[in-house]
Amino acid sequence: MYPLKPIKEDKQYYAYCDELERLTLLENATEAIEDDIEHLCILIEAWDKKHTTVPALDPVGYLKLLLQNHNLKPVELQKKTGLSKTLISHILNYRRGFSKNTIKVLAEFFAVSQETFNRPYELKKISKRKAKSMVKKKKTNTAKV
Repeated sequence: MYPLKPIKEDKQYYAYCDELERLTLLENATEAIEDDIEHLCILIEAWDKKHTTVPALDPVGYLKLLLQNHNLKPVELQKKTGLSKTLISHILNYRRGFSKNTIKVLAEFFAVSQETFNRPYELKKISKRKAKSMVKKKKTNTAKV
């Protein structure tokens, strides 16, 4: 397999991925093996960047995709991150934007860049009547506490 060359076809890509996995599982990696691992990573990442298309999603779309990819429901996300159930619901329904803290928590939890969630997007507009109703509910809920 050596010397390493730029990846030109799928067969070569999969061979490099297999070799990378084999090398990373070695217990006593020499400096030469560490160099090979680094080179394989660079070549594989270059191939991935060129051949992987990520849909252009807004931050909410990415959050939904991450939930789906991690087989998580919003309630499970709430339990694992400490974010409120209402906040997560409002974000997923385009009723509320991401705060700095929410961006930080989600980026750390999903191990993604904060920029994933820190981009502009449109929130849904709610009618004045519904907004008043929501404020009334909030006031009555806090009064009970």
